[in-house]
Amino acid sequence: MTQDFELRYPLLEGNGNFGSIHGDPAADANYTEACLTPLGAAMVADGHTSVDAGDPTIEPGALPSNVPNLLVNGAFTNATHIPPHNIREVVSALTHLIDHPDATASDLQAHIKGPDFPTGACIHGLTGIRDYQETGRGEITIRARTEIETSQDATQIIITDIPYRVSASSLIERIACEVRGRRIEGVSDLRDESDRDGLRMVIGLKPGVNPDALLRDLYARTTMQSTFTIALVALVADPQTGKRVARTMSLKELLERYIAHRDEAIARRTNDVDRALRMEILREELRRVAATFGDRRRTQITHS
Repeated sequence: MTQDFELRYPLLEGNGNFGSIHGDPAADANYTEACLTPLGAAMVADGHTSVDAGDPTIEPGALPSNVPNLLVNGAFTNATHIPPHNIREVVSALTHLIDHPDATASDLQAHIKGPDFPTGACIHGLTGIRDYQETGRGEITIRARTEIETSQDATQIIITDIPYRVSASSLIERIACEVRGRRIEGVSDLRDESDRDGLRMVIGLKPGVNPDALLRDLYARTTMQSTFTIALVALVADPQTGKRVARTMSLKELLERYIAHRDEAIARRTNDVDRALRMEILREELRRVAATFGDRRRTQITHS
């Protein structure tokens, strides 16, 4: 929960070595410590309110978080693959859904453009985004973000963002392997210039090599391009038994579940005030979250 290359909005602030995007392992727990980030503290701020157990002796099964963490930070299990999203976009969609309960998937896509990965990069194509937002399942193509630098001496391809959950060191090794095997030609130099300021990988080109053609080969043969499978699967209460069961939901259903979750938590906290007033309280909570923790979108989305 401290890794800013895994979580879009880290919940813990760590002191020590917690690994890196280059695949470095975290230090032993004896040599690290962590505390809540402001967003993590906001998640547990309403923790005294039980949303599913009136009896204080019964352990509650859900945390009444006033941050929509499932969408903004994502979740990954064998069945669940929920990507992270921009918190401002999620709050905008939630507020719109509160005001317009009959909103369609396309209405909500005007607010949530698609996943927003902590590693940035680019999503190519809108079909996969529409699929997962409408049905709960889809596949998207993620490409590394690159720049082409040309000087009198040489041409270089600079990689500044890589696909989500791709190790920078393994990407460098894969490119080097393809070059040694002559499956990718035209590379004269390969080095990692990443530092504390960010990621920077440099691919030097031989004279006369077309950088766009080389990029196509790199996307086709390495993890500079990857496919990300999305499955919006979450635990929800079965209406017959009351037990929580895994269910695939559309984006709208996930947002509706969060609104209902917060509605119940606010009702318990305020002794069941009028629903219109509860919704106004929720709007104010969401506005505060967006204003406090929101930032610009990192992942670019292209139509092709």
